Amino acid sequence: MMRLKSFLPVFIATFTLLLCSTDAMAMYNPRLGRFMQRDPIGYPNGFNAFAAYHIIRGGLDPSGLYEIEYEGDWTDEQKKRVEDSLDRIDERITDLLDQLDELEKSLSDCVKNKMEDSLNKIRNKLKAMQDNINSKSRNLELYQGKIPTTDKHGYTNMMTKPSGGWWDDWMKFNTIPDERGNPWDTLPKSEFDRHFFHEQFHITEGGWGTNHDDDGTWEDPHKLDKLIGKDIADALGFDLLMAEKECGECPLPEDDDDYDEGEE
Repeated sequence: MMRLKSFLPVFIATFTLLLCSTDAMAMYNPRLGRFMQRDPIGYPNGFNAFAAYHIIRGGLDPSGLYEIEYEGDWTDEQKKRVEDSLDRIDERITDLLDQLDELEKSLSDCVKNKMEDSLNKIRNKLKAMQDNINSKSRNLELYQGKIPTTDKHGYTNMMTKPSGGWWDDWMKFNTIPDERGNPWDTLPKSEFDRHFFHEQFHITEGGWGTNHDDDGTWEDPHKLDKLIGKDIADALGFDLLMAEKECGECPLPEDDDDYDEGEE
């Protein structure tokens, strides 16, 4: 036991020396106010080789400042467009969460019970996105460049890094038009917000298999993105109608002599 104790400092020193020579070592630089290591999210068009390490302290921002990291050539006008859009999306989410609360108050216990799963999914995704936007420990990395034509998300003019990551969110903007769309910075404000809103849903949870892409639930970005321009009650219209019908609160007409299917 004594031999083990005497060897322990040597072991720790050797291990630390070896670790310092790797990308896994998170060395804090007090002058810069951050940890020094390669960007763990990877590189433009590159695989996140650091995703498996899960070194949480390497993802901390000691300054407590949320950053949008612009990679590539960005004009001040483009940066302002992004930041203004994030502000609008943040405000929109606050409005949607208020709408959810009001909608729940208006529902009967029966309908509320049947809608509980959908309402909770929407609320959780919206809150997660808003927390992400206002995070003090995660950064949003934005890249500019031509999206490869083989990329299935190319038509959106934005894409998110499929491997996600513990540290940063990753998004790439297309600056070169093709037959499927226009550069992102020429899109009307409402259309740009919709794209940005959609991609934010993709990176809210991060990682493969966690963003419910095209699964048809109220966690699917392709279903949720309609909320950027549609109120909660309207977006949930069909679901609410079916729940009310099952609860006997909104029966469809059966033997109504005044009801003529052919009338307009």
